[in-house]
Amino acid sequence: MIATFAFIADKDFDDALAIADVLVNDSHDLIHKAVGWTLREIGKKDQTAEERFLKKQYRTMPRTRL
Repeated sequence: MIATFAFIADKDFDDALAIADVLVNDSHDLIHKAVGWTLREIGKKDQTAEERFLKKQYRTMPRTRL
C-alpha cells in the first residue's frame, strides 16, 4: 500500500484502490492501518474518489482501516 503513495502524489489512484479492494478481508491490523493511510492520502488529493470507495465498503471495513 505504501508503495502506491508515489502514484497517489500524481493523482493516479487506480492501483491503490484496487489493492485496497483486494485487502478488504485481510486479518492483519497493520494492513488495515496501511490501507487507512492510503485512503487518507487519496482523500487529500481527491475527496470524491475516497468517498466513492468508502461508500462501497464502509459497512464491512475494519475500524482501524476506516
